[in-house]
Amino acid sequence: MNDVKRSLMEGKNDDEQSAPDEENPEENPETFPEFCRRQGRNLVHFLVDSWCLSALLGVITAILSVAMDLAIEFLEHLNMTFYDSVAQSVHQIAACFCWLFHITLLTFLAAFICHLISKQAVGSGIPEVKVIMSGFKMPNYLTLKTLVAKMLGLTLAIGGGLPIGKEGPFVHVGAIVSTLLTKATARFQYSAFFSNEGRESEMLSSGCAVGIACTFSAPIGAVLYSIESTSKYFAVRSYWRSFFAATCSAIVFRFASFFVTAEQSGTITAFHQTRFPTDAFLIEELPAFMLIGFIAGIMASLFIFNHRHFSLFRQRNKIFKWFFGTKFVIFHGLFPK
Repeated sequence: MNDVKRSLMEGKNDDEQSAPDEENPEENPETFPEFCRRQGRNLVHFLVDSWCLSALLGVITAILSVAMDLAIEFLEHLNMTFYDSVAQSVHQIAACFCWLFHITLLTFLAAFICHLISKQAVGSGIPEVKVIMSGFKMPNYLTLKTLVAKMLGLTLAIGGGLPIGKEGPFVHVGAIVSTLLTKATARFQYSAFFSNEGRESEMLSSGCAVGIACTFSAPIGAVLYSIESTSKYFAVRSYWRSFFAATCSAIVFRFASFFVTAEQSGTITAFHQTRFPTDAFLIEELPAFMLIGFIAGIMASLFIFNHRHFSLFRQRNKIFKWFFGTKFVIFHGLFPK
């Protein structure tokens, strides 16, 4: 027993003697070249993390948006050219059938591509992005295959004439691009810039803002949208990153209007651009503008109220569900929206 106590005491004394040696920083001093290398790595880490990746995210997403607009405009121009040629050479009724065939063919190709390449590309993708940002794992929703299927399917669907927009799907596209950049940068540095889930969520927030900015050219509104609609807890340090990425995206999207012709611009430029004169309104007109805004707000509230109650009626009424549930053609004919 005494031997055990003696050995424990000797071990404790050895630890007390070795502890100061381990904590003494003078034995392993950092040289000046090592200090410079460490500070250089930190500087590169900051620049790539905070500036380069955010700018690259905005530029890539804007280029994808411009390319989609050009492709959509080409498909619509092809449809109208084909329609006019058939109407002049054959008959107006035959031209209508050709127009319907064009819409049906492109819509079928859009659905087939999504089914063949990635089924996760179906829909806007905003609900799935919100779920992912909440911390849940959804496989294959932020992959390159989904991006390809999303771009091709959305281009064919809008180019075919379907009354849908690309604002919602481009939130998903921006999230995919941000995830791919995160995975790409994780392979080329000493420690991944976005190696933890918290930083990945911040990058996803920037991607969502970029998706809106490259369609509306509104970086401030895009950041507000990403705050309100995609995440419950928005990190303060993500504000300026998202704004910088959204600004880069909006600038590239706006500059694209200078490099394409008016026939190819599509939705890159506004259809009816507004130009206000210097004296756009008189002071006496302000009450009328306020009244118009008040009436429009009341009408919008009534529309939302009626639409909500009508949707609840469709879900709860048994006769409505029985009749229109089995005869969906009649339902979509009466209620197309």
